[in-house]
Amino acid sequence: AYTVKAPGCGWYVAAMAEADKAYGFSSVASSQVVGLVIALSALFIVIYIIAVFLITKPLSEIEETLVKINRGDHDSRIEVAGKNEYGDIAASFNTLIENLVVSERRYRTIVELSDDIVFDWNMKTNNVVFSNNFNKKFSYRPPSDHFSDSFFIKGRVHPEDNERYRKDLTMLERGEEFKDKTYRWKNIYGDYIWMSMKTSTIRDNEGNIVKIIGVLSDVDRAKRGEMQLIQRASYDALTGV
Repeated sequence: AYTVKAPGCGWYVAAMAEADKAYGFSSVASSQVVGLVIALSALFIVIYIIAVFLITKPLSEIEETLVKINRGDHDSRIEVAGKNEYGDIAASFNTLIENLVVSERRYRTIVELSDDIVFDWNMKTNNVVFSNNFNKKFSYRPPSDHFSDSFFIKGRVHPEDNERYRKDLTMLERGEEFKDKTYRWKNIYGDYIWMSMKTSTIRDNEGNIVKIIGVLSDVDRAKRGEMQLIQRASYDALTGV
């Protein structure tokens, strides 16, 4: 029961109801609310699962394709399912991969046909990778791609060039670019040959060194010819003066 005194008079207003009916109505209302919450929750879960499936499955397929390509499967492509946003993304992605593969094969062919050795020094991972024609010139086989195991550290430099080479290597690591640095390395036949090093430094937007790309060129014949010319110009052939 609920009572209240009416303002301005001596009357009381009372409202009364049977308690069992009130409890019964409350129980029905609570059951309806709980049922509605459960139904809405189930609906939202179903919608979420469908949305996740529709969104994450294409992304997962793109990720799997990238992993395959990174492992060397350059023929792997994303299946274009239909003419929708995902289909457009997949088609654009496949076109991009095609162009990259063609470019990479063109680059590899040019390097393999050239006598110059190309190297890539990744400063983030500190790994050094040489082009395949390195094996035709030098016998050293690094146990890993890490710089500490690389030809730059383990390669046999001529004793007369070693001190200068170590100083230059420190400068190179700091980002200085080489236009024409020459050193004598021991080749696959055990002979010291003159090699020229040219490098280019790649930096990020903040100026940090990302990579060092370089070329090692065999200039032994030209260098020896130059030294012979200097020898002939500096000494008398008959007297040796």
